[in-house]
Amino acid sequence: MNESPYRIAEDAPPPGVIVCTTTADVPGYRIIEVAGLVRGLAMLPFQGFGNPAAVVGTREAAVARLLGAAQSTGANAIVGVRFDSSNVDVCAYGTAVVIAKL
Repeated sequence: MNESPYRIAEDAPPPGVIVCTTTADVPGYRIIEVAGLVRGLAMLPFQGFGNPAAVVGTREAAVARLLGAAQSTGANAIVGVRFDSSNVDVCAYGTAVVIAKL
């Protein structure tokens, strides 16, 4: 098992919890480490672009992959989350960070 070079502060969110926000910071927390860019990509099912349920499912899959990518860096939060999509895929991306309470 690879150990992350990023430390998790004692006053951080519970282990396994990844805070995910579109803002540049997390209210009540400070960023103590920046792990870097993370992303999650999911492909739309065949002819799924016009199907709202398929789009929602694909977006949720992209977020799940985004959270997994952040967790693999040792981060406990993702700031600046954004989405991009095309006719065939959805990409979620942001900056993985380690946060601690103020």
